[in-house]
Amino acid sequence: MQVKHQERMLLEHGHAAWKTHSSPMMLIIKAFNNIVYYCWPFTRQLYFCHIFSTGELYNPEQLNYGVEAFEAYKNGCLSEDLKEEHRKVTEAELVIFQFPLYWYSMPAILKGWMDRVLVQGFAFNIPKGSGSGLLKNKKALLSFTTGGNQAMYTKEGISGDISYVLWPMQFGILQFCGFDVLAPQICFAPEYAPLEERRQMLTSWEKRLKTIWEEKPIPCILA
Repeated sequence: MQVKHQERMLLEHGHAAWKTHSSPMMLIIKAFNNIVYYCWPFTRQLYFCHIFSTGELYNPEQLNYGVEAFEAYKNGCLSEDLKEEHRKVTEAELVIFQFPLYWYSMPAILKGWMDRVLVQGFAFNIPKGSGSGLLKNKKALLSFTTGGNQAMYTKEGISGDISYVLWPMQFGILQFCGFDVLAPQICFAPEYAPLEERRQMLTSWEKRLKTIWEEKPIPCILA
């Protein structure tokens, strides 16, 4: 079979349980890309990933995590786990974050990945202000499940417009770091959906992956 694409994908899976709707979403990405696009997906199950810095603190008198991470990055003192994550992000052209929506945000384990991996010097530069993201020419996508149905995440719904939930993650993290953000893949309340509806969610995701490399980024603004 002729190789159509050589793009590399990084999949970060932030869910503690495997027998959930998030896991089939992840497995579709792995199988689909290996078969159709001959990609080499990098998969990390974040609940088994430990990332620590090594070396002495830059300022032991007053701990500032952002400063310490920046200094450790500049001096090559980050842990090997963290260096490995940097290598994967550097090689990837598309990063997909698969997770359940917890408290209107990503789970703590995935937020911890953001805090540790997207450090100053690697992902962004503060002195240049907005638009100083260093991960340009890379795409990122949030693929997640919710506990509430779609009607709950509207302006009239009890949870409010989903764009307000997405904005801190898509604009405040991904776009700030230079990513071109693709439209999110949202599965609303799969736990309460009939079997056929859950299958349709997976089919829709699989269909989208066929043209994922052709998608254009979306504006990360509040509706």
